Amino acid sequence: MKIVLYICLCAAAALAQSPSTVIHIINVKWKVDATPEQIKAVVDAVQQLPAKYPGLKRVWTRNLKYQGQEGFKQAIVMEFESQDALKRYENSAAQKMVVWAVTCRSATTAAPTTSPIDRMPRNSL
Repeated sequence: MKIVLYICLCAAAALAQSPSTVIHIINVKWKVDATPEQIKAVVDAVQQLPAKYPGLKRVWTRNLKYQGQEGFKQAIVMEFESQDALKRYENSAAQKMVVWAVTCRSATTAAPTTSPIDRMPRNSL
């Protein structure tokens, strides 16, 4: 009986350490002329995605210590419910919005008063 209980506890511990979620990491190199306000607008928009896109559980944008390649200043980490959820995200309107927002941040691009993500209804991404 003790052996069965021990095996069950080990199996439970192994399951607890193996999440079923998957992580997607985006390393960002902001344009030289991107303003803090523009960067904040992008980060704020990305943080709203879990409420707008099914399958996306969490987004982390706060960098306490970043050890990326030279010139890269930001990491955006997205946690998806499953590998299938990540595959659905690939080439979706949500991913295209993130790519657009990250790549278009320069002083010559006016930051919108609201993010394009704000203007999209839930589940439309």
